[in-house]
Amino acid sequence: MAGGCAAALGPGYTIEKQVVEVSYTQQAPDRVSVRASYQVKNIGTKPLRALDIQPPDSEIIQPQELHVQWRGKTLEVPASKPDGGENELRMPLEGSWNIGESGEFVVSYDLKISPDQAAIGSNHGAAFFLPSSGWLPILLPPHGVFATGGTPPTKWNLVVSVPDGYRVHASGDNRGAEKHGTHAGLRFEQRPGTHYDAYVAAGPYIEQQVHSPGGTVVFWTASPLTSNRSAEVGKLVASDAAFFSTEFGAGETNKSPIWLIECPQGAPILKDRPWISQTGCLTQPHSVVIPAEAFRTGGPEEFAKSVDLQLAATWLYFSARPARYGALFPVAAIPEYAGLALAASRNADSRNEAIRDLLRRVDAIPDGGKPLIRIDAKDSPELQNRGRAESVLFFFALEDRCGPQNVHKGIARASRLLRGQTWGLPDLRSAVEAECGGPVLESFFREWMDGREIPAEFRARYAVAPAGK
Repeated sequence: MAGGCAAALGPGYTIEKQVVEVSYTQQAPDRVSVRASYQVKNIGTKPLRALDIQPPDSEIIQPQELHVQWRGKTLEVPASKPDGGENELRMPLEGSWNIGESGEFVVSYDLKISPDQAAIGSNHGAAFFLPSSGWLPILLPPHGVFATGGTPPTKWNLVVSVPDGYRVHASGDNRGAEKHGTHAGLRFEQRPGTHYDAYVAAGPYIEQQVHSPGGTVVFWTASPLTSNRSAEVGKLVASDAAFFSTEFGAGETNKSPIWLIECPQGAPILKDRPWISQTGCLTQPHSVVIPAEAFRTGGPEEFAKSVDLQLAATWLYFSARPARYGALFPVAAIPEYAGLALAASRNADSRNEAIRDLLRRVDAIPDGGKPLIRIDAKDSPELQNRGRAESVLFFFALEDRCGPQNVHKGIARASRLLRGQTWGLPDLRSAVEAECGGPVLESFFREWMDGREIPAEFRARYAVAPAGK
C-alpha cells in the first residue's frame, strides 16, 4: 500500500506516481531504452539525504549506460554497494529531502540486443523480450527502525513505444495509444498484487487468432501458418491452458488469451529448454516462446512437450516465485510436475511410466553428497537435473499420500495466498496439509527432503530397484 494513510513511525517516503517508458527505434536497433520515473514524497519522521535502489538484476539482464536523476539533476552512480547491501546502490541526494517535500527520481538505462540474431520477418526488425522480473529497478526503504518506502502505487503506467508494424504484448490493462514525453506509445495500466509483475514482448510479427472452447490462442509468427496447422495447435494449447487454470489456477476465472510467439533464430542455451536462446527469448505469463520450426513440424504431442512447461509457469511460477535464496527444490520443479499431471489426466498409464523414467534419471546421476533440500542454483546442471527429477517424484509420492486433487488444491492455495511474493517448503507443506484433511506431513517431508535415497517403499510400489542392486 502506498504510504500516507497513517502516521509515520519512522523515516520513509511514498511513491505518488510511477511511469516506466520502454522504447525501441530503428534508429538505434541494438538497444531497448528504459526510463523509470517516480514521483516521491517524504512522509517520514526526518529529512532524507539518500535513496537506496536495487538496479536491474545482472543475472537476468545487463543494463548499460545507467543514469540517475533527482529533481532534474544527474547524480553520480556509486561503484560500490552500501555495507551489507545485496545488489543495492545508495544514491546520495543533493541537499536535504525535507519532510512533506516531493520530487521526481528517475532511473534510465539501455538493454542491449543483437538486431541480426533477433531479426524477425521480411523487414528484419528485432524482437525483444523483457521478463516478468529483474529488468526494472526497485526503490528500497531508507535505513532505520519502522522505515517505509519503495512500494509501487496502487496503479502505475507502463508505456511501450515501438516502430510501426510492431506488435506489443505486455502486462496490465491496455489503455491504448497516448502521447508521453517526446513520443507516443501504448499505455498499459499496472495494478500490483492483481496483475503479474511488469513484462513486455514486442516484434514485427504477423498475428493469427484461433478460438476454441478452451479459450483463445494468439499466434505471432514471421510468416503465417496454414489454417489447418494453426487450428490444430491452437486447440491443443487452449485445452492444456484450461487444465492448468482449472487445476492450479488458485480459483481464478481469467480467460486471458495465450500468446504463442516465434523465438528469433539462435542457439539454445539449455538443451532441455530449447526456447531459451541466445537471442533473449523468455517465457512470460500467458505466453509461450518457441523456435520457428516447432510451429510448423511435429504432431500435437511433440508440440505439447515444447510448450506445456511454459504454460504451467503462468500459474505455478509467475504468480508466486521460489524464494531466491531459499531451497531450490521441490518448489522449482512444480511446473514440470504439472506437465506430467496433465499427461496423466489424458492417459492414466502415463503416470507410472513417467515415475519409472524419473527414477532412472535419478539413478543415473550421483547425488553429490547432498540431500534434496540442500541442492541449490550454485550446483552443477547435472545435480540440479537430479534434484528436479527427485522433486517431481516427491509430488507423485505426495499424491499417493493425499490424492492428486488435494495436492493440486494445496499448490493452488499457496499460489493464491502468496501471489506476488516468494514461497518455499514451509508454505508448500502448510498448504498441502490444509487440503489433505488433517494428516501432519512432517515425517513425510523430512524423509524426502533430508534423506539420501528415494524411499524404498515408493520404489517397491513402482517396481524399480536402485541402480546396481
